[in-house]
Amino acid sequence: MGLNWDAIGAVAELAGAVGVILSLVYLALQIRQNTAQMNTNSSLMRAESRRHWNAAASNVNLVLAQDEKVADVFRRGLASYDSLPPKEQMQFTFMISEMLSALLLSFDEERESVAMPGSFERAANSYRFIFDSPGGREFWQVHGQRFGSPEFRDWAAAQLARDP
Repeated sequence: MGLNWDAIGAVAELAGAVGVILSLVYLALQIRQNTAQMNTNSSLMRAESRRHWNAAASNVNLVLAQDEKVADVFRRGLASYDSLPPKEQMQFTFMISEMLSALLLSFDEERESVAMPGSFERAANSYRFIFDSPGGREFWQVHGQRFGSPEFRDWAAAQLARDP
């Protein structure tokens, strides 16, 4: 009895087809696992972003609440940055820069689709008082062009263009 090459070829084709199917099933499982891991990582990044934003806001708020002199500099700076003496302008600049850094982080994360949609607008609402105050506007005129990306500066310009 001789070898039936047609039968051997059919078995080999069947084995190849089974191998391809098993490879596709394995690939589908890997893609599903990778997608789940990416979703988890994205959620962790959003949580870390919220923690950072909250920490930055809390740091400034805590200093303002604990130190009457610093709070007074902040209050007077919001009224008129230009009228502060140079030392107090520097203090005010550090406080506002810390707040705006947190806002810039939120802006960039939303642009890069790392943050939840709408998170920047919620953060912006918390800090809109800076752009609505005379001193915040004066601060931005002095320091704004060195702060953040062109897109963030465009957003800030739009805030300054609206009525407080």
